[in-house]
Amino acid sequence: MRIYNHFADIFFLSSYYRNARLSGIIGTKSRINSKHYDLTLYRKKSRKKTFPVKNRNTMSPPLRLVLDTNIWLDWLRFKDPCVEGIKKSIEQQRACIYLSKSTKAELERVLDYPMPRFALTHEEKINAIQVQLRYAIDWEVEAPLPIPDYPLPRCTDPDDQMFLELARHCSADALITKDRALLILNKKKRYPLPFLIVTPEQWDRHLLHLDSSTRISG
Repeated sequence: MRIYNHFADIFFLSSYYRNARLSGIIGTKSRINSKHYDLTLYRKKSRKKTFPVKNRNTMSPPLRLVLDTNIWLDWLRFKDPCVEGIKKSIEQQRACIYLSKSTKAELERVLDYPMPRFALTHEEKINAIQVQLRYAIDWEVEAPLPIPDYPLPRCTDPDDQMFLELARHCSADALITKDRALLILNKKKRYPLPFLIVTPEQWDRHLLHLDSSTRISG
């Protein structure tokens, strides 16, 4: 009786294997272990792709940014669309902006410059400063940090040196500017900087690169 059952099993498996090959369920190189087999292996599996889901509870800390005065003017006075990517990253809490007393005083001084097309009333100037304070953090008051000790390159424009110092003080990830005197410092091999010096457009591309890298690694 055992011999009969054994041959019946072999006959059943051989006929199932032949039909499975003809229907394309399994390949020609597939093998069946006559001792350990499971017919559920030959069921057609769903072709729906699944992607790993990132744990939303483990969010990375926001990136630290420093904006020079021209970028603040594009934001507060000229309403330039080039800063929309920066504003979006702040509102999504993906980044935060740091300022200092000197950079804040610089913006207040520049807002008083006479510009006929973009002239601000006293009220509009106060509102602009309030927007800056709402979106930015004064690192000297709200988040004092130990100052990293590494040399900084000397900017050809002395007025821009304070942005490099602020980026160093707050351990910034990027200094965003359109000023060539600052952008050219990326090429200084003698003083390699631990933060990026980029334009707003370059910053947007950098964020897209980070997003694509996160999706691939996730």
